[in-house]
Amino acid sequence: SILSGCDIIRFPAIVNRKYYSDRHDYRYRFDVSPHADRGNVYFHKINAIEGVLQDADWIFWLDDDAAFSQPDRRLEEVVPELLDDSVCAIFCSSPVNPQGWTFISSGNFFVRNSESGKELIRLAKETSLDEVKAWWDEKSLRMFAYGDQDAIVCQIKTNKKFEKSVKVIAY
Repeated sequence: SILSGCDIIRFPAIVNRKYYSDRHDYRYRFDVSPHADRGNVYFHKINAIEGVLQDADWIFWLDDDAAFSQPDRRLEEVVPELLDDSVCAIFCSSPVNPQGWTFISSGNFFVRNSESGKELIRLAKETSLDEVKAWWDEKSLRMFAYGDQDAIVCQIKTNKKFEKSVKVIAY
């Protein structure tokens, strides 16, 4: 399944994502739920994923401002790691730019409907950003973004369970 979301529909890219999903027989959802317990705006996606993960083998989160530029290519073709049964989540490293960059990009990533995938999302949701900020090393992890991706990075880097089951692939 492909999942996007925000408090409101801000961009017409929703049409692109629906077209792509229909073309490849993926289920597409756009989550506009209020998620009062989200902490900050960036955790909207964590709550949205948690709410639908049980309904699919994989959830591909795609930020609401992103669109597919190669509609003929299936996700499995672009990301063959999806076929690896030992993987519970797949992130791409952040693009490098002069303004700074982060360790991973949480604008587009995959989470498997597995105990490990569910645990990663649950733990990221429960992670204190104040504690993450105190732990954060900008030299190795790059920019702190004050959001969900920092909580996810903390779980990937500190929880041995995710050491081999979470893949970070090239941007």
